[in-house]
Amino acid sequence: MKLYRLFLAALVVIAVAALTAEQAFANGDIKKVKHIIIVMQENHSFDNYFGALAYAPGTPYHTSSTGCSKNDHNCVDGLTCSVDAAGKLTCLNTNLDDDGSTVFAFHDGRRCAAPDLDHSWLGTHKQANFLNPNGAPGETLSDGFVRVNDATEQVDHGVENATEDQTMGFYTQDDIPFYYNLAANFAINDRYFSSALGGTFSNRAYFVAATSFGHLSTFDQFPPPGGYKPITGTIFDLLDKNGISWGDYFQDAPQGASFRPFGAPPNIDPHFIPLQFFFGQAAGSPQLPPLPQVAFVDPNFGLPGVPNGGSKMKMTSIRRRTSRGGRHLFRR
Repeated sequence: MKLYRLFLAALVVIAVAALTAEQAFANGDIKKVKHIIIVMQENHSFDNYFGALAYAPGTPYHTSSTGCSKNDHNCVDGLTCSVDAAGKLTCLNTNLDDDGSTVFAFHDGRRCAAPDLDHSWLGTHKQANFLNPNGAPGETLSDGFVRVNDATEQVDHGVENATEDQTMGFYTQDDIPFYYNLAANFAINDRYFSSALGGTFSNRAYFVAATSFGHLSTFDQFPPPGGYKPITGTIFDLLDKNGISWGDYFQDAPQGASFRPFGAPPNIDPHFIPLQFFFGQAAGSPQLPPLPQVAFVDPNFGLPGVPNGGSKMKMTSIRRRTSRGGRHLFRR
């Protein structure tokens, strides 16, 4: 597929204006935006999620065999497919298999790839350019997905069927209707690429600090005491400097923990808040402080031995941290 599966699939930014009885339309007045909610996902490519977007029933999008014009905002640079009378997609996008055969992109509604696909530094570079991985950033051929994963994560033990190489699978509207509804009603960027041909930490470091400061491995996400301190600072530092309230809502660990303290209270940055409180604050619960101006909502990173959602942190702890040093966190 064009983008390797470890490319972050989406950076979803939702601006929530004041609720009215009528539908709100953007008018260019940034001061009317009260909250920005950022959800950064990973482990899927654009083609995996939205490659079939142009072929969805009722979609406002289309594709082009000659490439999308820069002024055609309804054209999606996704998969090249045909649709039969039953709605089945047959796609022309391919990868070479290790036995010399050709693997075509196929519909795959499975929620999880098992085992996980290769997203090491070398692996992702070879997926982008199999014969010249060092040249991958300048020449991305996307020709090594099948061969890399057959040799590493999803080892080929013999004859494979046409849908065994999960790296070539894609979803349709039937599989992820919520995402397709978002794409149909809001802007979507089909030419958005991840910051680095690498795994979780290098890309999340770019997200937070606009640099991975030389780190290539996801194991590097475990920082020295007090967190990494990039010389240019982080988005968190800029929010604090400009008096903008923010929170990093986590399940097993916040992405900001690579840059700020995340230990047992009180040795924890007051901006790190268990995910369950986000839903209450977003719903306007009178028992909780208001939602901060900027909210980062993190996925479950699958850290072993770490309870999901930070359940040991009680609601009273959130109130206490808000009323003390973290009071600025939830300022309107």
